[in-house]
Amino acid sequence: MLWYRPRPLFRLDALAHITAILERTMFKIDEGLTSIAGHRRAAGFFAAAFCSIAASSFAANAG
Repeated sequence: MLWYRPRPLFRLDALAHITAILERTMFKIDEGLTSIAGHRRAAGFFAAAFCSIAASSFAANAG
């Protein structure tokens, strides 16, 4: 069928926008936790865990 063209799951501009939001969120969480805990390793761990959870929930909702 030549008239049917499936839509892509993501548009690249939307994906880039979401990625930028996640990066800003991770940076802010990292800054906040570093100032609260005073320990860079703990802050990085919590920020990475948060972004991992956010990305996996986004992927689950998109699919």
